[in-house]
Amino acid sequence: MIGTLTIITKKHWRLQKKHFFRVMFENMSFSIPEGFETARSRILVLIGKKENSIIKKSMADILERNENCLGVVISGVGHVPLYNPTYFNELIEDLIKKEKIPNDAIRFNAS
Repeated sequence: MIGTLTIITKKHWRLQKKHFFRVMFENMSFSIPEGFETARSRILVLIGKKENSIIKKSMADILERNENCLGVVISGVGHVPLYNPTYFNELIEDLIKKEKIPNDAIRFNAS
């Protein structure tokens, strides 16, 4: 399967090319693991609003499969950890410690 490649400037992305392609391959070959429906821990499903349609579809599939999922869409970015690792880390810390998501984020609960 071949997806859309988004060009990311060096300002926003400092991964080596081989790591970028590994991440893209993993994203493209994603499947929900067996037994996922029975997982009982809190599960964060985080994407950027500019993610490609495959990632958005995966998010929807994940949210449908487990009621413990929290979906968060971050405005204005593609792949959040690659775009701004510091922002990503702060977001995760705020979510764990304060159960707070950024003001510009869209929250989806599992159905």
